[in-house]
Amino acid sequence: EMSASLVGSEMCIETGESHIEETADEYEIPVLAKIPIDPSIASKVDEGLVEYVESPWLDAAADAVEKA
Repeated sequence: EMSASLVGSEMCIETGESHIEETADEYEIPVLAKIPIDPSIASKVDEGLVEYVESPWLDAAADAVEKA
């Protein structure tokens, strides 16, 4: 599993178990959000092929936007 975190002005990409809480505690700043990153999605984005991402979980969101 991968995750991305913004600590201050620094973007942290982590693999494995997240340690963002410990990092935030070290810098005495709050964790505002955690964003899980699916490696298969990240690789498609890196390759410039985001339109080929399999995302059935996103279909409902896209439908709601189209209806709005």
